[in-house]
Amino acid sequence: MPHMLPYSTSKFALVGFSKELYVELRHKGIHVTTVCPGLMRPGGEDHAEFVGNAEAERAWFNLAAKTPGIATTAEHSANCIYSAVAAGRAKITITPQAWLNARTAGLLLGSTQFAASLGNHFILPASPDNSKSNEFD
Repeated sequence: MPHMLPYSTSKFALVGFSKELYVELRHKGIHVTTVCPGLMRPGGEDHAEFVGNAEAERAWFNLAAKTPGIATTAEHSANCIYSAVAAGRAKITITPQAWLNARTAGLLLGSTQFAASLGNHFILPASPDNSKSNEFD
């Protein structure tokens, strides 16, 4: 996700960690379910702190986090997670965007990275100290 490098990196690490836990613990009867919910709207977005062009970032984030169809509710996610754990599934993705990204990123890595970089450059707000000058100019 553009503008969310630390968050995205931590999620990437957790998915890898969860996958390896599954591999190492399954033979011991311990089932691990990796959950990739996508964007959720639990209400915490009202308390997020933003840097750079904080008001523009807040507007984009709040729009995405509060829009049904883009973000999912905590209740819906909890129901999906419960069902997946009860069924012994190894991995679930909850939002359509997370599902699509998980499938296309593996097949079209360069294309998905390039598309995200275009969104980062042309759609999302620039920091006040960043003129957004790069290879797209």
